[in-house]
Amino acid sequence: MKAWMAALVLALAPLVACGPSKELERAKGDADALRQENTKLKTQLAELEGNFQKVRQERDQLKLAAAKPAPAATPAPAPAAPKKPGTTAKK
Repeated sequence: MKAWMAALVLALAPLVACGPSKELERAKGDADALRQENTKLKTQLAELEGNFQKVRQERDQLKLAAAKPAPAATPAPAPAAPKKPGTTAKK
């Protein structure tokens, strides 16, 4: 049992005693960079969602306008028939 404890202490002692390693510092730097990128992406996503809502509203308005029946066109009055010379309209 003492041999296992000694082996465990010898195996874990360097891990506990060592300070911040280069790998840990690199991982922290990567995590910070990813957090910044995540913040930028969230901002872009919010902007895109806002644009999407505007486009959706515009589309819905256009659909409603297209669904409304067009106003009935009033027929233009027919041009008067030309009168023949020498005839009277009323007798």
